[in-house]
Amino acid sequence: MNPAPAHQAARPATGHPPWIAIASGKGGTGKTSVAVSLALAAVQAGKRVQLIDADVEGPNAHHFLDLGASAETTIRSMLPVIAPETCTGCGACVEFCTFHALAAAGNKVIVFPDLCHACEGCREVCPVGAITDGAQEIGVIRHWQRGPLSVCQGALQIGQVLSPALIRALHRRGRGEAEDSAGRPPDVDLTIVDAPPGTACAMMAAIRGADHLLLVTEPTPFGRHDLDLAMQAAATLRLPVEVIINRSNDHDRVIEDLCRARAVPIVARLPESRQVAEAYAEGRPMGSLGPPWATTFTNLVTHLEGLWA
Repeated sequence: MNPAPAHQAARPATGHPPWIAIASGKGGTGKTSVAVSLALAAVQAGKRVQLIDADVEGPNAHHFLDLGASAETTIRSMLPVIAPETCTGCGACVEFCTFHALAAAGNKVIVFPDLCHACEGCREVCPVGAITDGAQEIGVIRHWQRGPLSVCQGALQIGQVLSPALIRALHRRGRGEAEDSAGRPPDVDLTIVDAPPGTACAMMAAIRGADHLLLVTEPTPFGRHDLDLAMQAAATLRLPVEVIINRSNDHDRVIEDLCRARAVPIVARLPESRQVAEAYAEGRPMGSLGPPWATTFTNLVTHLEGLWA
């Protein structure tokens, strides 16, 4: 299955800015540097930008930005609590849970917290109301405001496994759906989400609901393999996809052939350069290097604007 064509980008939902997810099939492709550089280029173009760092197991977008102190909110996730005096042992909740976080032991139900994805479905299917909401602390959301740039970051608690639950909380905050946001969408023109690498649950949670997906890759056999997996993941969500080749060089064809086969456009090429590695070591995004990098991100902002013109 191929991703949706890029020119079929969904029009953003009423009241929400365009929501751009940036992902990669593997770590180390330069995804976060691309996300930060794109956000800064959009700010320079006069946009109010919300940058969401959804790489909650290793958030580091803030290292590219001089942000100062953050506001911090503790995030708790639902954990089912079984009332033994009410539970009949019917097994409806156990059958429902595809993550095997519940198990039947005679007439009792056992909860495995590390497997629970906090979907709350078990509570909904219980015919006798024996399941109530417990809560477990899973991480924090940090927020910074620097002029027209708003940065929102999720940081998963050490030892926790509920990345998707924290990412969903980030998304609710970013869309103005969190309890403390009074249902107000953020006052921005564009939202950029830096997704976790890979194609597992966390990445899927981060790109779900996006209007458009940019996949960052590198021209190697490993980059091609993992880009293909990311394209397949995007296809399951019917997301319009475009590709950015980072460390572009004479071997770009390995990526070009895949994109041609899957009818996915390549919208930017960022040249391989020692300058980028030096900037990264100093905590500077590649967009800060001037041409051709800065020009590329300026052009990319214009391109994305055109998708919803």
